[in-house]
Amino acid sequence: MLSLIEVLNSQFDSLRYESVGAHSVLKFHEPVYWSDLLRSQPAILLGARGTGKTTALRAMDYNSLRSSGDAPADLQYIGVYWKFSTAVMHAFSGNGVSDPEWVKVFQYYVNLVLVDRLLDVLAKVEVDRGAIGLLDDRRLWQRLARLLSLTEGRDLSSYSSVRNQIEDRIDTIQIWINSPQTARPALGAPAGSPIELIVDCLWNSERLSNVPVYFLLDEFENLLDYQQKVFNTLLKHSGDSHYTFKIGVRPNGRRITTTLNEDEIVSDPADYELIDIERRMAEEDGRVFESFAYSVCCERLGLLEHGLLDLHSLFPALSWEDEAEKFGDLVPKKAKMLRNQLLAEGLGRKFSDYLSKLSDAKLCFISDWVKSHEGYGDLGDAVVECVDTKPGEWVNRINNYATAWLFTLEKKGVRIRKFYCGWSALCKIAGNNIRYLLDIVRSALAMHEREEGTLADPVSCEHQTLAVHSIGDLALEQLAYASQYGPRLRWLALGIGTLFGNLAADGLRHAPEVGSFGLKGSEGLLDSDKKLVEDLLKEAAVHQLFILEARNKRAKLSTLTTDTVYRMHPIFCARFLFSYRSKRLMELKYSDLIRLSANESGSVRDVIQRCAKGGNSGGYDGALF
Repeated sequence: MLSLIEVLNSQFDSLRYESVGAHSVLKFHEPVYWSDLLRSQPAILLGARGTGKTTALRAMDYNSLRSSGDAPADLQYIGVYWKFSTAVMHAFSGNGVSDPEWVKVFQYYVNLVLVDRLLDVLAKVEVDRGAIGLLDDRRLWQRLARLLSLTEGRDLSSYSSVRNQIEDRIDTIQIWINSPQTARPALGAPAGSPIELIVDCLWNSERLSNVPVYFLLDEFENLLDYQQKVFNTLLKHSGDSHYTFKIGVRPNGRRITTTLNEDEIVSDPADYELIDIERRMAEEDGRVFESFAYSVCCERLGLLEHGLLDLHSLFPALSWEDEAEKFGDLVPKKAKMLRNQLLAEGLGRKFSDYLSKLSDAKLCFISDWVKSHEGYGDLGDAVVECVDTKPGEWVNRINNYATAWLFTLEKKGVRIRKFYCGWSALCKIAGNNIRYLLDIVRSALAMHEREEGTLADPVSCEHQTLAVHSIGDLALEQLAYASQYGPRLRWLALGIGTLFGNLAADGLRHAPEVGSFGLKGSEGLLDSDKKLVEDLLKEAAVHQLFILEARNKRAKLSTLTTDTVYRMHPIFCARFLFSYRSKRLMELKYSDLIRLSANESGSVRDVIQRCAKGGNSGGYDGALF
């Protein structure tokens, strides 16, 4: 059995499956959408960084499966992976070359790269499974050479000889795009023609009959707009071929929905299936993600061995009453004072029995509730209601407000002012992002190990909370470098987070656990200011500052800013001291986001004062997780 430090060093040295699993250390865990992704229909896999797009696409790549020893005995499809590099893709622009010319050059480049990668995979398929028969078809290779403008008379007798020529052409194109003033190399057929030629022959071959080819395209957001049109065109017309595309992209990364024909739209579900990872993982109130994460973490930690704790026991939770007891003598001392005051009123033996049935935390909650709601009555009456006359009403009130109450306690001289712990809570805090969860687990276990803890000992609630805070703090700092809007995103995160933290500290006076906001109209704003807000919100979704949800739960997510609910990602909850559950929303204005993102003095205070006057928080009854 490995020690905890050995587990952390071997299984958590990289959080990416494709890195850790490169030497068969880990197996691939199929996500809930896996069967949909395997279908022959084109698919777009939508997800933020860390949600598992690359892992899923790599798990379909024949080369990756082969290197890990997982190549299937029964080949259902041939996966060919291509990850788009910003440096390479963006080189196909400018330099005095017209846009139509760049389209032609890029289509040729796409043909070369896809054919080269496909032939690389086919060569390995032949090694693994025997000859396919393509090399005997001289007509195929002659036609392919013409379509790709390969040098005539060269050897076409093996995959390696054909690939050598293709790679020479790729080199020629890449050299030319850096000095396009020189004569342009000869180009070949439009994108798709050479691919279709090879795939049709494969489809009709004896060994690979009826086996489709899946081109697995990763980081689609790195393509320029016209390049997205090229691939949209290929995707649109791949339905008539024996190959298809599986595309991984971040939120708002697919900017263009037309083909090279501006009047032709590529849409879901007519042309492809949209697989939204966050939405699929959030199904069943987050239990789908929790189950997936459980299997991933159990394997990494080796928890199937005898004598080790399961994840719920390794990362124990706290009830709200137990948590209230962890803040020194704050709650016990206050409860003792309240009991003495009530008993001094001489309300009788029956009332004393009622009082004895209440925990210190529950009594303090009732007292604070009565104080924050003028006209409710006195504490003694509320105690009788809770225990005897209206217990159901108080059960509902406690379920709705007990967690919110914990944020209102005035804790002095304590390092941790709110605990975030428990396996299920950590999964929700990760926001359906497996990388965030692995980050939290690794950080908590590292602290646990430094105090000589093992996988047979529960991780303290303190270490779990500090891990959540640490990962949230790191995510906040990374926002500053996320894009051209990075500094504004960070200030916006600080402003919104501080706002939610302030609302949480006064959580008994308004709708509980506010962690989301809607956006009011932009009347009177300059077009430039409106565009700034909309661009900020798009970037915030891409970089996981906000999670987007339709106001109308039965409708698809709208492109209209005012039809959307923006939930601050729960990874930031410990950093700003608000609830990860986000039960309610508040309404903000466009001008609020402009001021908050500019770190304008008094912007947070002004929003809080406006909410206090208008009772603006609340009104959204959907628990987003």
